[in-house]
Amino acid sequence: MDITCIGSKDDMVETKYGKLFELGVPEFKILGKFSIFLMKALYNRKLRKFIKDNGSNYDVIHIHGDIGGFKELGKFNTVLTLHGFSMQAHENRNIFDRLFIRFTSGKTEIKNMIFAKKIIAVSNAVKKYASKYTFKKIMVLYNGVDCQKYKPLKSKDRKKLRQRLGFKNDVIYLLFVGREAYIKGLDIAINILNFLKNQKAYLNVIGLENLKMKIPNNIKLLGRMSGQQKINYYQASDIFLLPSRYEGFAIAPLEAMACGLPVIVSDMTGISEIISNGVEGFIVNNKKLESYIKAITMVNKRMGKRARQLALKYDWKRQAGLYARLFKELVGS
Repeated sequence: MDITCIGSKDDMVETKYGKLFELGVPEFKILGKFSIFLMKALYNRKLRKFIKDNGSNYDVIHIHGDIGGFKELGKFNTVLTLHGFSMQAHENRNIFDRLFIRFTSGKTEIKNMIFAKKIIAVSNAVKKYASKYTFKKIMVLYNGVDCQKYKPLKSKDRKKLRQRLGFKNDVIYLLFVGREAYIKGLDIAINILNFLKNQKAYLNVIGLENLKMKIPNNIKLLGRMSGQQKINYYQASDIFLLPSRYEGFAIAPLEAMACGLPVIVSDMTGISEIISNGVEGFIVNNKKLESYIKAITMVNKRMGKRARQLALKYDWKRQAGLYARLFKELVGS
């Protein structure tokens, strides 16, 4: 088997089976939120040329979300994975934002479904929305997690880690992971912590360094983290918090569960499809702040053990095997 992974250095993972090919594009930070769409347009232009020149060398081309959107993909065994649907994620935005997304990311996602031989959605919620724009069959495959890498610590080791990170024994430490503040509901998390000031609760935020909004003293922005540094916070925290306004299937709560961490997630994220409310954590209505407050007070240690057991069912080797079977079927057909 030979695999070529194409992307930016931050997104690519070394593999013994193949090679990495970087398609770098410049950043346009001066354009604010529009910069990412310009970057994707330039990236897709480079990707189109790469596939036109090299596509015949591959048995399967696997693309994601709004990456692609060009007709050359229809000539190959193209598999599309939808991690979300951009128009669904922006349903509650203003009309300008909705129209902009419809004719940028949304347009590319719809074209990808036209050109793809197989379409995969990471949750039933994504499948249901995407089905409005295609008559093709959409298969649901949930994301996976490396349960050998993400795992809980023994009690004494966890205690030492908490001491090293400066955690106090009489404080509940919540963890939020995400780069997108609005969609991930960071403002909701901040409001939750405002209500918990007298209950000795603390929120660590991984993925964001600066915010325009004012944050209370019991919230700390840790910036971007990866590898063991991020895993340490999963292992040391008490509760994982994800008050998303929309999420196809967030990987972060699955990583947290693999580390034995109970989760509290909104009912707007696809991972709520595999969690049993009150077992591995809680699924709450993200429009009701009091639901989060109540859930935090009801979390117990048994939930962490059950969370780990659930994560094991979605180990990345199992999920990767399902993809491999799909690829073989596509090539053999």
